[in-house]
Amino acid sequence: MHIVLTGGLGFIGQNLAQHLRRRLPGVTLTAIDWFKGAAEDERAVFDHVLYDCFASSLALNRYETADVIVHLAARTTVQESIETPLDTFVENVTKTQSVLEHIRLRSPQAKFIST
Repeated sequence: MHIVLTGGLGFIGQNLAQHLRRRLPGVTLTAIDWFKGAAEDERAVFDHVLYDCFASSLALNRYETADVIVHLAARTTVQESIETPLDTFVENVTKTQSVLEHIRLRSPQAKFIST
């Protein structure tokens, strides 16, 4: 089984990945996250880490091999959404919709879970 976690290097992504490792031996875990400052031990829980936007062409390719996609990536700060509401909307809504459309067309068998 191949599980892709967007925002996988964040707090929730890290804890979920560790839980999946314990509960699903043999699972392949991929993180897609823009954050390059994660410590080695935080990256080590994943088989693959893609440092990129969750809606990039490279990320879209990763979804095509996934059995499950857990979408945790988002702009989450209230202050940022007040200062740049359009950017926040594009990141959280428009890009997510483009990922959903890609999955619908290219990997309809994949299960999509979002928070």
